[in-house]
Amino acid sequence: MLEKRYSSPRVRAEAFANRLKIRLPILTTMGGAGMLPPSSANKLQTAGPYAFQTPPPPNPMPPTTDLNLRKSGGNLVPGSYGNISVTSGGTITLAPGTYSINSFSLAGNATLVISPDGAVAINIGGQGTSSPLDLSGDPSPT
Repeated sequence: MLEKRYSSPRVRAEAFANRLKIRLPILTTMGGAGMLPPSSANKLQTAGPYAFQTPPPPNPMPPTTDLNLRKSGGNLVPGSYGNISVTSGGTITLAPGTYSINSFSLAGNATLVISPDGAVAINIGGQGTSSPLDLSGDPSPT
């Protein structure tokens, strides 16, 4: 088959469109048209910093008794707990639900598991402690 020569890409597009019975003009960038917004406007911007309000303390306040979970770990159900600490290598498993906890500490290589899958809300009281939430992973055993 002989290839037909066209004088410009526009003429070629028109001939092709006529064969397919497509009405022109099709979307084009001729004459300076472009996409909106311009590519210079497509930049990732940070939207912070965010200032979250401190939620009210749990009511009633949780106890201040200690619950030390060693390497054998522990499984908790929703409820009210005192000062929970998980030692290095230990695992704490939380069931879905709402927990009122006075303080919570995970040592190095400690693991927090939520099982079965679901939402967990932890309300921290922080009575009598300077660090009510410690996830720094301090490797020293407690």
